[in-house]
Amino acid sequence: MDMAEGKSPTVQTREVKEVLQTDITAEVRNLMKANNLKALAGLYDADFIEMKDDRLFTGKTTFSSGFNPANAKSAEGLVDLHIMDIITGQCDRHPGNYKVKNGQLKAIDNDCSFGVNALPEKGDVKKQRALKGFIPNNGSLMLRMPPVINQSQREQITNLYEKNRQALQEGLQVHLTDKEIGATMVRLEKLYRHINSSDCYVLQKGENFLSENAVNRLDPNNSYWARELMVLNPDQTGGWNNLRKSYRQSAALPNPE
Repeated sequence: MDMAEGKSPTVQTREVKEVLQTDITAEVRNLMKANNLKALAGLYDADFIEMKDDRLFTGKTTFSSGFNPANAKSAEGLVDLHIMDIITGQCDRHPGNYKVKNGQLKAIDNDCSFGVNALPEKGDVKKQRALKGFIPNNGSLMLRMPPVINQSQREQITNLYEKNRQALQEGLQVHLTDKEIGATMVRLEKLYRHINSSDCYVLQKGENFLSENAVNRLDPNNSYWARELMVLNPDQTGGWNNLRKSYRQSAALPNPE
């Protein structure tokens, strides 16, 4: 095996600078008074805003390894990973389990794949009972199918399901048990039905995964890209542990002992 090129996404820098009092306009003071941090960040083109007393600070984050949150190609690659992980039942996809080079992604550490129970019977992790207090796929924490795909991804999934299911089963027979192969085919079918439902938006000509129609459908429950923006945020204290905790709470699951 060759070593995968690139680096896993991590936060590299966190730049904070104070806004001079002479630059704070009446509009900004009103937003500060209303504690409207989102609007303030928009005014200053900042990733985050901090306020201390009557002082205002803007902040920028930089991601290493070429992981640029504004890179549509990386966002597309993360959807490719999501699709692959659903079919293979990969339940350990976190930022350390793929590499990025020049915006291109390459999956690594795929050994936590093809489990029989990787996807709940109803296709919704939040409705499956917890095991020892953790949601079943507590590694990847991806609770939903991808809400946005492009035409090429749709065609590939459709061809795999409609024309190549038999070839897929035969190819897996030398590696997996009958139960594992059966679970793989169930996941593929659920994915196929999802991309042909109203829950999945197919990008139109001229759109990419960072277009408004796409981004408005993304959140950390259904998108690796949105999840990474959360867990790689230097202001997100606790990282993965906090994310797991928030998912357990949202799923009404007990905390582990």
